Amino acid sequence: MTGNVVLEVGDWLMVEFRSFCLIDDPSAGTDQPEGAPVEDVEDYLPPPDPPEGHDLLTAAPGIVAITTGVFRGMVHVTFRVSDTPPATVDTEEWDTVEELGFRALSESTRIASGEFVPVVGARGAFTDTLTADGAGNYGVRAYERGRHLALGRSRSEDDDYTRERYLVEIWPTGERLLPRRRIKGQAPPLLG
Repeated sequence: MTGNVVLEVGDWLMVEFRSFCLIDDPSAGTDQPEGAPVEDVEDYLPPPDPPEGHDLLTAAPGIVAITTGVFRGMVHVTFRVSDTPPATVDTEEWDTVEELGFRALSESTRIASGEFVPVVGARGAFTDTLTADGAGNYGVRAYERGRHLALGRSRSEDDDYTRERYLVEIWPTGERLLPRRRIKGQAPPLLG
């Protein structure tokens, strides 16, 4: 069960450099108080490595990176945007679940892959902003299944798609920035 879902979109996405991201779209402009220094996501790229004990999510202002198993290849991703926190955490069908807080710097946050440039999904599914309230604090919870199956491999767009599946839930948290937590999953594998 989830919070009040305002957008749910899923599709296959080509990932590169073992990741896909949520990244502020600089063309959308920032939502900073007048006279405040303007932050730019470029100041935080690439995002830092996840801390010990976490390997699925990492974040910096304006960007959240989700680490995949495949180095390059097609993975299936579903984004679920809610205007309230999800009511439950689904731990039954997923291998790993992590959650953290994310601060969006602009009015629009889009999907990016590999080179931190906003992209459109294989069938045009990922065109909407994933931050329903514009700039501000959000919770991000990522679920993964099958990430270990193609660990470190590289596939072209013509190869069979991976069996990696991801669900990313996003919701506004107001003034509160959620702490990082690993909800489910064994010790992170070495992603060399």
